[in-house]
Amino acid sequence: MGILEVILTITAYRKGWKAIALIPIAVALLFGIASGLAIKASGGSPPMAAPFGFIADLACVAILAGLTARGPKTASDFCAQDDPSFVPLKAASACLRADTSHRAS
Repeated sequence: MGILEVILTITAYRKGWKAIALIPIAVALLFGIASGLAIKASGGSPPMAAPFGFIADLACVAILAGLTARGPKTASDFCAQDDPSFVPLKAASACLRADTSHRAS
């Protein structure tokens, strides 16, 4: 399962998610460590933490698969125009102006 997580993390990173692709694997790792420590501190045995780690791994793989399936949204995705003179930077600033004028009213 760990190899699959690493492969999906690398794929999501290269797809454009950059550092955001590292968050699911870091959260799963921290959740596994915390649940193991909590079980050990309460007098249980560390193998009791295995189901919690497995659930965290499944959630991590599902999130990474979702990130890998689609790239991050850009300004042109939100405000795409069909005309050939479309310029993404101008579209992004137009979206921001429209958003701030909507909030002002």
